[in-house]
Amino acid sequence: MQFRLSGREIALPKSQVGVATATLFSIAVLATAAHGQFFELSQQANARQRAGSSRMVSPAPKVDAAAYQRAIDYRAKMRPAQLGGGNTAPGPGTRGVNIAYTSARWEFFGPYNLQPRFINSQGPTASFMSGRVNSVAFDNRTQGIFYVAAASGGAWKGDTTSGSLIWTPLGDKFPYPETSSVATDPTNGRILYVGLGDFYGKGSGPGEGLTTPRFFGNATATGIMKSVNGGNTFVNIGRFDANGNAAMEGTAVSSIVVHPSNPRILVASTGRGTNPGCLWYTTDGGAKWSKPTLKATGAEVPTGDWNTVRIFNPYGRPYTNQKANDPQFLYASRINDGLYRSDDRGATWRKITNTPLNFNQTNFGGDKTLIVTPSATDPYVLYVMDTSSAYDDGRIYRGQPQNRADVNGKLDVDYLWTEITGNYNTANGQYNNWSRSEYASAMVATPASFLLGPTAPAPYTNTIQPMDILYGGNRTLSASLGADRFNTFTLLNEANLWHDLTFSQAGGNPPVDRIHSWQRDIKYDPFDPETVMVANDGGVYLATYDKDNIAPGFAGTSGANWFPQTDLNTSGDIAGASVDVRKQSFGITQINGADFHPTDPNYALAGTQHLGLTRFP
Repeated sequence: MQFRLSGREIALPKSQVGVATATLFSIAVLATAAHGQFFELSQQANARQRAGSSRMVSPAPKVDAAAYQRAIDYRAKMRPAQLGGGNTAPGPGTRGVNIAYTSARWEFFGPYNLQPRFINSQGPTASFMSGRVNSVAFDNRTQGIFYVAAASGGAWKGDTTSGSLIWTPLGDKFPYPETSSVATDPTNGRILYVGLGDFYGKGSGPGEGLTTPRFFGNATATGIMKSVNGGNTFVNIGRFDANGNAAMEGTAVSSIVVHPSNPRILVASTGRGTNPGCLWYTTDGGAKWSKPTLKATGAEVPTGDWNTVRIFNPYGRPYTNQKANDPQFLYASRINDGLYRSDDRGATWRKITNTPLNFNQTNFGGDKTLIVTPSATDPYVLYVMDTSSAYDDGRIYRGQPQNRADVNGKLDVDYLWTEITGNYNTANGQYNNWSRSEYASAMVATPASFLLGPTAPAPYTNTIQPMDILYGGNRTLSASLGADRFNTFTLLNEANLWHDLTFSQAGGNPPVDRIHSWQRDIKYDPFDPETVMVANDGGVYLATYDKDNIAPGFAGTSGANWFPQTDLNTSGDIAGASVDVRKQSFGITQINGADFHPTDPNYALAGTQHLGLTRFP
């Protein structure tokens, strides 16, 4: 984001002094009398960071999170600034900005309403982009409300209940604007959790994974922000454990699960920071946190970069063929390790063993990352995307326990695996779907039903059966059939068939994307499971499939049967609008560098992350 101090036309893109100083300008306006001590604390942190970054060491140099935390804690104690209280313009020796200067106020300047210029990676030229979104979550109680966690723009609420989309910023008072995850209470939509830090900000291209310094937003992360009033106010939880020791501080919160049968139980995964990541568990809504234990040994789960936590039936809604004794497993994955399952709501974990050989191979130039999602129709089935068996050749598997009766056992749990990669997009050259898949990968199973025609064996002939639609996203977004409760999708003779939903059906070289590339999160709408929301490097998008054109199966469909909605990233026409209206514009663009024209305050250029060079006007 970029801001302007109106009244003096002072341009303030992110400062080169450091993250803590940039936060001073972009999040809070502080009293000038207290600037000295804040800058001193900030400069201590930056001095340590520069000293570490100047040395080529392994592992990557670490930022002094404690110094940043001292600065942010002190800032919280400072009195708010009094705007417009003085008549003296800032002089050349002024430290920071004289915010008491007459008519001085902060206003959102842009960018907003960005439209693609690169149709092979950003989407149609008539669509809109906003910025990288790491996570999305639906309100399970009110249709039309959802939340997003942006990489650099904080948390936002999207509301379509009035018939048009209204964006509301929720993270303006967060300690830092980087967010990695968002989750809602399935039983109370006004209770919201936002995980701080930017888990996906770490370099992950060829050769980057082991040498790139940790992202600043993770070093300064302080756990989870919780709201009980729909995002109007937040409190910080998870920074410390039940004993007062550092817990999620200094590490990104990559995912959060709220248990639908007892929403006071939460499980969070953390990693990629200056402190070791781990799984964290609470039974009181986040007041006290502890590390869960391994079922086999009683020891705490291992530390490391935990990238995913998921739960079967996350909304807690009834599903077809549901049984009274159905388990509700949680699954978690740890980078460069493997998969874990909890049978007791997250208190203890069992490692999933005898995984495919590819799971144990290290990715070229990066880390070993697995994406896991439960079935939406069978409580025992899970799907795993192995994004790094090789740089350009990932794999997708369906797994189920060898013994479904083995619930709450004390040993590791064995699974049976079937590869379902099939024709998943792997042959597009430089547009390979797996390229940089460790950097951006997502997957979800959604509940659906399909007509099994006259060729299906008895007793399934001409019957409608519940099945998963499995969505997988790396560079592009694809869909396939998964499993159902009692039989597999082979009844439809469509095993391992994937439809690409991103590339234009018109073909061409390069192909034309229907949405922005690099998918990061996919969630289905609890009120309309045929619709999924996709978070990627361009913002948020909806994709709805046309159920009427899919019977009697899946094979006769194409990406054209899914209808993407690409206007969620627009803020409407806000040119010349008031400051209050501009505050609601969807401003989450990551700015790498920006500057105003030396004589024209209404002309600016900004270099953005994955959205190109932008110009105003």
